[in-house]
Amino acid sequence: MMISYIIETKSKGHEHFSGTIPSIFQIQEWIEEAWDSGINSQARLETGGIKGTRKYIGTPEVCEKCLLNRHLIQNLTKDR
Repeated sequence: MMISYIIETKSKGHEHFSGTIPSIFQIQEWIEEAWDSGINSQARLETGGIKGTRKYIGTPEVCEKCLLNRHLIQNLTKDR
């Protein structure tokens, strides 16, 4: 729901979604990438990982994606 809101209202960062809502598999991948980057990596230990599972994706996990995007965007803009 949060991503659909960001896309529809054209909120900051909406362009990263290319106008489409990501699949559950994409969101799982992003969360795992955030954990790989050290963002709330304790959650991986607590859940045993979520990629390819039917485990619930809650607000903390989605926030990890937001933090990962922020980190990536900051690093990309530093190179310019």
